[in-house]
Amino acid sequence: MRLSILIIITFFSAVLTPAHASNFNLDTGFAADASKYNKTLINAVSKAGTRLIGVGIHGIIIYSDDNGTNWEQATVPTTKTLTDIDCVNKNVCWATGHDAYILKTTDRGQNWIIQYQDEIFDAPLLSISMFNENAGIAVGAFAKSLMTTDGGNTWKDFFVTEDEFQPHLNNVLVNGQNAYVAGELGLLGAHMPEEFGGMQFNMNTNTIICDKMGNGGSFSVAFSAHTGIGMLPILYFGTKEQKEKYLPGLITGKLQASYCLTEPSSGSDALSAKTTAMLSE
Repeated sequence: MRLSILIIITFFSAVLTPAHASNFNLDTGFAADASKYNKTLINAVSKAGTRLIGVGIHGIIIYSDDNGTNWEQATVPTTKTLTDIDCVNKNVCWATGHDAYILKTTDRGQNWIIQYQDEIFDAPLLSISMFNENAGIAVGAFAKSLMTTDGGNTWKDFFVTEDEFQPHLNNVLVNGQNAYVAGELGLLGAHMPEEFGGMQFNMNTNTIICDKMGNGGSFSVAFSAHTGIGMLPILYFGTKEQKEKYLPGLITGKLQASYCLTEPSSGSDALSAKTTAMLSE
Protein backbone atom coordinates (compact mmCIF):
# COMPACT_ATOMS: atom_id res chain seq x y z
CA MET A 1 0.00 0.00 0.00
CA ARG A 2 1.31 3.45 -0.84
CA LEU A 3 0.98 5.97 1.92
CA SER A 4 0.86 9.70 1.32
CA ILE A 5 0.26 12.93 3.17
CA LEU A 6 -0.65 16.26 1.61
CA ILE A 7 0.90 19.36 3.15
CA ILE A 8 -0.30 22.78 2.00
CA ILE A 9 1.54 25.85 3.27
CA THR A 10 0.66 29.28 1.86
CA PHE A 11 1.49 29.03 -1.85
CA PHE A 12 2.75 25.52 -2.32
CA SER A 13 1.69 21.92 -2.04
CA ALA A 14 3.77 18.76 -1.87
CA VAL A 15 2.76 15.13 -1.85
CA LEU A 16 5.07 13.20 0.45
CA THR A 17 5.42 9.41 0.40
CA PRO A 18 7.78 6.89 2.02
CA ALA A 19 11.20 6.37 0.45
CA HIS A 20 12.36 2.91 -0.54
CA ALA A 21 14.00 0.93 2.26
CA SER A 22 16.82 -0.08 -0.05
CA ASN A 23 18.13 3.50 0.05
CA PHE A 24 18.46 3.65 3.84
CA ASN A 25 22.06 3.93 5.12
CA LEU A 26 21.26 2.13 8.33
CA ASP A 27 24.90 1.19 8.99
CA THR A 28 26.32 4.73 8.77
CA GLY A 29 24.51 6.42 11.65
CA PHE A 30 23.31 9.09 9.25
CA ALA A 31 19.85 9.65 7.84
CA ALA A 32 18.69 7.70 4.83
CA ASP A 33 20.33 8.87 1.61
CA ALA A 34 17.10 8.45 -0.31
CA SER A 35 16.84 9.19 -4.01
CA LYS A 36 13.20 10.09 -3.39
CA TYR A 37 13.86 12.14 -0.26
CA ASN A 38 11.43 14.79 -1.52
CA LYS A 39 8.65 12.18 -1.38
CA THR A 40 9.39 10.97 2.14
CA LEU A 41 6.79 11.02 4.91
CA ILE A 42 7.25 14.36 6.68
CA ASN A 43 5.92 14.92 10.21
CA ALA A 44 6.46 18.66 10.67
CA VAL A 45 7.47 21.76 8.71
CA SER A 46 8.81 25.14 9.87
CA LYS A 47 10.16 28.29 8.21
CA ALA A 48 13.72 29.54 8.67
CA GLY A 49 13.45 32.96 7.10
CA THR A 50 12.16 32.23 3.61
CA ARG A 51 13.38 28.61 3.66
CA LEU A 52 10.98 25.76 4.39
CA ILE A 53 12.39 22.86 6.41
CA GLY A 54 10.62 19.53 6.92
CA VAL A 55 11.52 16.67 9.27
CA GLY A 56 10.35 13.08 8.88
CA ILE A 57 10.93 9.36 9.11
CA HIS A 58 14.37 7.76 9.41
CA GLY A 59 16.00 11.11 10.25
CA ILE A 60 15.32 12.64 6.86
CA ILE A 61 15.28 16.45 6.78
CA ILE A 62 14.54 18.35 3.57
CA TYR A 63 14.52 22.05 2.75
CA SER A 64 13.22 24.27 -0.02
CA ASP A 65 14.00 27.84 -1.06
CA ASP A 66 11.21 28.17 -3.65
CA ASN A 67 8.05 27.53 -1.63
CA GLY A 68 8.22 23.77 -2.02
CA THR A 69 8.74 23.43 -5.77
CA ASN A 70 12.20 21.90 -5.32
CA TRP A 71 13.71 20.22 -2.27
CA GLU A 72 17.22 19.35 -1.08
CA GLN A 73 18.20 16.79 1.56
CA ALA A 74 20.13 17.84 4.65
CA THR A 75 22.99 16.00 6.34
CA VAL A 76 21.57 14.48 9.54
CA PRO A 77 23.53 12.26 11.99
CA THR A 78 20.68 9.95 12.97
CA THR A 79 18.18 7.51 11.49
CA LYS A 80 15.61 8.15 14.21
CA THR A 81 12.19 9.32 13.09
CA LEU A 82 11.85 13.06 13.71
CA THR A 83 8.61 14.49 15.05
CA ASP A 84 8.80 18.29 15.26
CA ILE A 85 10.87 21.33 14.32
CA ASP A 86 11.04 24.92 15.52
CA CYS A 87 13.11 27.72 13.97
CA VAL A 88 13.88 30.91 15.90
CA ASN A 89 15.40 32.80 12.96
CA LYS A 90 16.65 32.22 9.43
CA ASN A 91 19.69 30.24 10.61
CA VAL A 92 18.91 28.41 13.84
CA CYS A 93 16.42 25.55 14.28
CA TRP A 94 15.84 22.59 16.58
CA ALA A 95 14.19 19.23 15.84
CA THR A 96 12.95 16.44 18.11
CA GLY A 97 12.57 12.74 17.52
CA HIS A 98 12.35 9.21 18.81
CA ASP A 99 14.57 8.07 21.69
CA ALA A 100 14.36 11.64 22.99
CA TYR A 101 16.62 12.98 20.24
CA ILE A 102 17.15 16.73 19.95
CA LEU A 103 19.02 18.10 16.93
CA LYS A 104 20.21 21.62 16.15
CA THR A 105 21.23 23.46 12.99
CA THR A 106 22.91 26.85 12.65
CA ASP A 107 23.15 26.95 8.85
CA ARG A 108 19.50 27.09 7.80
CA GLY A 109 18.94 23.35 8.09
CA GLN A 110 21.70 22.03 5.82
CA ASN A 111 23.76 20.35 8.57
CA TRP A 112 22.64 19.14 12.00
CA ILE A 113 24.25 18.07 15.25
CA ILE A 114 22.89 15.90 18.06
CA GLN A 115 22.43 17.87 21.29
CA TYR A 116 20.57 15.30 23.35
CA GLN A 117 19.54 11.64 23.22
CA ASP A 118 18.26 9.04 25.65
CA GLU A 119 17.87 5.65 23.96
CA ILE A 120 17.11 4.03 27.32
CA PHE A 121 13.96 6.18 27.41
CA ASP A 122 12.83 4.34 24.24
CA ALA A 123 10.01 6.78 23.43
CA PRO A 124 9.71 9.96 21.37
CA LEU A 125 9.90 13.61 22.15
CA LEU A 126 6.84 14.92 20.34
CA SER A 127 7.19 18.69 20.30
CA ILE A 128 9.71 21.50 20.78
CA SER A 129 9.24 25.25 21.08
CA MET A 130 11.95 27.83 21.68
CA PHE A 131 11.60 31.21 23.40
CA ASN A 132 14.77 32.46 21.67
CA GLU A 133 18.22 31.20 20.64
CA ASN A 134 19.03 30.23 24.24
CA ALA A 135 15.88 29.02 25.99
CA GLY A 136 13.31 26.43 25.02
CA ILE A 137 11.22 23.42 26.02
CA ALA A 138 10.79 19.94 24.54
CA VAL A 139 8.06 17.52 25.62
CA GLY A 140 7.07 13.98 24.75
CA ALA A 141 5.69 10.62 25.72
CA PHE A 142 5.25 9.57 29.35
CA ALA A 143 5.47 13.19 30.59
CA LYS A 144 9.07 13.55 29.37
CA SER A 145 9.97 17.25 29.67
CA LEU A 146 13.29 18.94 28.95
CA MET A 147 14.41 22.54 29.06
CA THR A 148 17.51 24.49 28.04
CA THR A 149 18.79 27.96 28.83
CA ASP A 150 22.11 27.77 26.99
CA GLY A 151 21.13 27.20 23.39
CA GLY A 152 20.74 23.47 23.84
CA ASN A 153 24.27 22.71 25.02
CA THR A 154 22.58 21.15 28.05
CA TRP A 155 19.03 19.88 28.37
CA LYS A 156 17.67 19.28 31.86
CA ASP A 157 14.67 17.25 33.00
CA PHE A 158 11.87 19.13 34.72
CA PHE A 159 8.28 18.34 35.64
CA VAL A 160 5.41 19.78 33.63
CA THR A 161 3.13 17.49 35.61
CA GLU A 162 3.59 15.17 38.56
CA ASP A 163 0.67 12.99 37.49
CA GLU A 164 1.49 9.41 38.53
CA PHE A 165 0.09 8.12 35.23
CA GLN A 166 2.80 10.02 33.30
CA PRO A 167 0.53 11.40 30.58
CA HIS A 168 1.87 11.95 27.08
CA LEU A 169 2.67 15.60 26.39
CA ASN A 170 1.80 16.07 22.75
CA ASN A 171 2.47 19.70 21.97
CA VAL A 172 4.23 22.71 23.46
CA LEU A 173 3.85 26.32 22.32
CA VAL A 174 5.73 29.31 23.76
CA ASN A 175 4.28 32.81 23.61
CA GLY A 176 6.19 35.66 25.19
CA GLN A 177 7.42 34.37 28.54
CA ASN A 178 4.72 31.69 28.82
CA ALA A 179 4.73 28.08 27.65
CA TYR A 180 1.57 26.08 26.96
CA VAL A 181 1.52 22.28 26.92
CA ALA A 182 -1.34 20.26 25.47
CA GLY A 183 -2.31 16.64 25.90
CA GLU A 184 -3.63 15.02 29.02
CA LEU A 185 -3.44 18.30 30.91
CA GLY A 186 -6.88 19.78 30.34
CA LEU A 187 -7.20 21.11 26.79
CA LEU A 188 -8.86 17.88 25.68
CA GLY A 189 -11.77 18.90 27.90
CA ALA A 190 -11.80 22.64 27.29
CA HIS A 191 -15.24 22.38 25.69
CA MET A 192 -16.65 19.76 28.07
CA PRO A 193 -18.95 20.36 31.09
CA GLU A 194 -17.27 20.78 34.46
CA GLU A 195 -19.36 17.94 35.93
CA PHE A 196 -17.34 15.46 33.84
CA GLY A 197 -13.97 17.07 34.54
CA GLY A 198 -13.93 19.58 31.69
CA MET A 199 -13.30 23.31 31.80
CA GLN A 200 -16.49 24.38 29.96
CA PHE A 201 -14.87 27.30 28.15
CA ASN A 202 -17.01 29.43 25.85
CA MET A 203 -17.02 29.16 22.06
CA ASN A 204 -14.57 32.03 21.54
CA THR A 205 -11.98 30.47 23.84
CA ASN A 206 -12.33 27.06 22.22
CA THR A 207 -11.98 28.64 18.78
CA ILE A 208 -8.68 30.21 19.86
CA ILE A 209 -7.46 26.84 21.17
CA CYS A 210 -8.29 25.12 17.88
CA ASP A 211 -6.62 27.91 15.93
CA LYS A 212 -3.37 27.49 17.90
CA MET A 213 -3.55 23.71 17.54
CA GLY A 214 -3.53 24.18 13.77
CA ASN A 215 0.23 24.74 13.95
CA GLY A 216 0.64 21.20 15.27
CA GLY A 217 0.40 19.42 11.93
CA SER A 218 -0.66 15.81 12.34
CA PHE A 219 -1.18 16.37 16.07
CA SER A 220 -3.90 18.93 15.33
CA VAL A 221 -5.76 16.29 13.28
CA ALA A 222 -5.61 13.77 16.13
CA PHE A 223 -6.60 16.46 18.64
CA SER A 224 -9.60 17.59 16.56
CA ALA A 225 -10.79 14.04 15.91
CA HIS A 226 -10.58 13.17 19.60
CA THR A 227 -12.28 16.32 20.91
CA GLY A 228 -14.74 16.72 18.06
CA ILE A 229 -16.22 13.73 16.27
CA GLY A 230 -14.98 11.42 19.03
CA MET A 231 -16.38 13.20 22.10
CA LEU A 232 -19.24 15.41 20.93
CA PRO A 233 -21.60 12.57 19.87
CA ILE A 234 -21.38 11.20 23.41
CA LEU A 235 -22.03 14.64 24.88
CA TYR A 236 -24.94 15.39 22.52
CA PHE A 237 -26.59 11.99 22.17
CA GLY A 238 -25.23 9.76 24.95
CA THR A 239 -27.21 8.64 27.96
CA LYS A 240 -26.35 9.93 31.42
CA GLU A 241 -24.63 6.62 32.17
CA GLN A 242 -22.59 6.74 28.94
CA LYS A 243 -21.44 10.29 29.62
CA GLU A 244 -20.36 9.41 33.15
CA LYS A 245 -18.58 6.29 31.93
CA TYR A 246 -16.64 7.71 28.96
CA LEU A 247 -16.29 11.49 29.11
CA PRO A 248 -14.01 11.73 32.19
CA GLY A 249 -11.49 9.33 30.65
CA LEU A 250 -11.64 11.09 27.27
CA ILE A 251 -11.09 14.45 28.95
CA THR A 252 -7.97 13.30 30.81
CA GLY A 253 -6.63 11.44 27.79
CA LYS A 254 -6.70 8.02 29.48
CA LEU A 255 -9.17 7.00 26.77
CA GLN A 256 -8.67 7.71 23.07
CA ALA A 257 -11.68 8.41 20.90
CA SER A 258 -12.25 6.94 17.47
CA TYR A 259 -15.08 7.36 14.99
CA CYS A 260 -16.51 4.77 12.60
CA LEU A 261 -18.08 6.23 9.48
CA THR A 262 -19.13 5.43 5.92
CA GLU A 263 -21.76 3.00 4.66
CA PRO A 264 -22.67 2.15 1.05
CA SER A 265 -25.91 4.11 1.32
CA SER A 266 -24.81 7.12 3.39
CA GLY A 267 -21.11 7.83 2.83
CA SER A 268 -20.05 10.55 5.24
CA ASP A 269 -23.64 11.48 6.17
CA ALA A 270 -23.41 10.27 9.76
CA LEU A 271 -27.07 10.86 10.65
CA SER A 272 -28.19 8.58 7.81
CA ALA A 273 -26.16 5.59 9.02
CA LYS A 274 -28.12 2.38 9.58
CA THR A 275 -25.50 0.24 11.33
CA THR A 276 -26.13 -0.46 15.01
CA ALA A 277 -23.89 -1.93 17.67
CA MET A 278 -25.14 -4.82 19.78
CA LEU A 279 -23.60 -5.57 23.16
CA SER A 280 -22.47 -9.21 23.05
CA GLU A 281 -21.44 -9.59 26.70
